[in-house]
Amino acid sequence: MKKLKLIVSVFLAVSMIFAFCVVANAASASVVAKANKTNVSYGDTVTVTVSLSQNSGIAGINFVLNYDSSKLQFQSVSNGSTAGNFSMGEANNSGSTIKGAYLNTNGASTTSTGSLATVKFKVISDSASSSSLTVSANGTNGNGDPVTVSASGTTVKINPTTKATTTRPTTTKATTTRPTTETTKADESTTKVISTETIAVKVGNVYQLAKPSSMQGSVIFSSSNPSVISVDSNGVIKTLSRGMSTIKAVSANGVTKTWLLIVGDGSTVDSTETTTLTDEETTTEIMVIGEVDEETSAEKTTAEKTEKDEIKDKLDDSDRTFKLIVGVGAVVAILVIIIVVASIIRKRRNFA
Repeated sequence: MKKLKLIVSVFLAVSMIFAFCVVANAASASVVAKANKTNVSYGDTVTVTVSLSQNSGIAGINFVLNYDSSKLQFQSVSNGSTAGNFSMGEANNSGSTIKGAYLNTNGASTTSTGSLATVKFKVISDSASSSSLTVSANGTNGNGDPVTVSASGTTVKINPTTKATTTRPTTTKATTTRPTTETTKADESTTKVISTETIAVKVGNVYQLAKPSSMQGSVIFSSSNPSVISVDSNGVIKTLSRGMSTIKAVSANGVTKTWLLIVGDGSTVDSTETTTLTDEETTTEIMVIGEVDEETSAEKTTAEKTEKDEIKDKLDDSDRTFKLIVGVGAVVAILVIIIVVASIIRKRRNFA
């Protein structure tokens, strides 16, 4: 009986020692994700390194790194230094996860530690929040037995983006100064500014168009009816006769502006009206800067007279041509009648 008790005691002791050795020799490892910076803002780049540590011997390991794709945008992933200790290793992006798998095809275990993969993200959120990156991992030893792998992730804090406030420039209304020279006519030579696109102007005046602030570079002006309103390259217009004309301006940066000007005896440009436009308005100022000089009026009168004379000469030529055609036609008709009558008389004589 004493011998049986001794045998059982020895067996239990050996079993406990064996179990202790198995537990002591069980392989384990740790996978950790760490960001190069944890306090970021919109547009920043964050680099997350997935590392292997506390490795007591593994032949294969894989990990999954989860991230919030609404806050972090995947940029790239590459293998780390420790990945080279495995005969096969790869990490890639899949949706909102980064997956890495590393294996020694010969079944040999390695105790190497260091980076397995390096992942780059771009911050795409501009609101105050936190974005957590979680990790899970598992591994095997050279015998294909599972290895206990602990895993820990990281968290980045996203700071809100402060939007710059836009300050509108203050506009100062221009003042109108009446000239004191005696030769200047009251209410007509005073600089006047209006901001309407359809404008009534007075015949015989000279106006200055001012381009909007949105027009950059050189501006080309044109008039749809030059006989009513002429315009030069500087935007100076002259009202030559009653009627309507559209003035068009095209700037070097592609901005187009048009005015419909109605020329008559009156004008919508009031002598006391002055308006300065803000940068957001697209209408443009027009200012009276003088009157059409006598030389221009004389040239216009001479041109009109010459045009009338030319029209009259053309009508006279047409009338003479018409009369000549009618005269020739009458002569031909008379000759035909005479020939026909003579032929009839000759036939009657022959018949008799």
